[in-house]
Amino acid sequence: MSAMTASSAQISMWLAQKLSPGVSNNIAGVWEINGEIHTSVLDETYRKVLGETGSALVNFRESAEGLGVRTRGLGTWHPTFDDVSGADDPEEAAYALLVERVGAPFDLERDLLFRLGVMKLGATRHFLYVIAHHIVTDGFGVFSVARRVSDVYSALRLGKTIPAWSGGDPESMYAEEQDYRDSPATRRTHGSGGSTSWTPRTWPACRAASPWAEAVTKTPRRPFPRCSPASRPATGSGWRHRSAPSTTR
Repeated sequence: MSAMTASSAQISMWLAQKLSPGVSNNIAGVWEINGEIHTSVLDETYRKVLGETGSALVNFRESAEGLGVRTRGLGTWHPTFDDVSGADDPEEAAYALLVERVGAPFDLERDLLFRLGVMKLGATRHFLYVIAHHIVTDGFGVFSVARRVSDVYSALRLGKTIPAWSGGDPESMYAEEQDYRDSPATRRTHGSGGSTSWTPRTWPACRAASPWAEAVTKTPRRPFPRCSPASRPATGSGWRHRSAPSTTR
């Protein structure tokens, strides 16, 4: 398990979670898949994609030096498969589960910081979802993971070569962040250590100085958005997709 220093954006998100631990700060994307899904292939796909991207396979921990990031493995994790096709209203049952999973906070020090899976609404109708804490991804990242899942799943089902992963890795991202912190311009603006000079003693002071943060994070959220169909069956056993709505809670 290697250790890195958190980026300035991640430190800000860590602070937000510290101020209001009951707010999930999660981001999600949901895609409707019209067609048959082979769960064993999708299981293999998810595990491969998460291993490739790497940025979600981390945890965060404070120390005297600041906020550190430690990489981790998948362990025994597998995607969640739910069958709500027997419900009186499968779509409502699926959305109820999604709301629950998007709204459940993560433990940033110990949990895998994502929830991925598929919900079966009918023989050929499914919801594929990607949920992750905002500290490890954003809307673009969620969409990128979904696109990669589509590419890898299609290749595995059709017996084709899996396209090479064109994304980066967490080590490169944190190296670039360190270069930014060490740049003369950043040091002139923020002093030594760049913009990430938070310590464990900073949180109480920040809470006292910014009581509005609690009020803002407790504002009622809009209901989980209903997504319009965002995919259609593709040639063979894969699928293609367009952009899908995302939400934070």
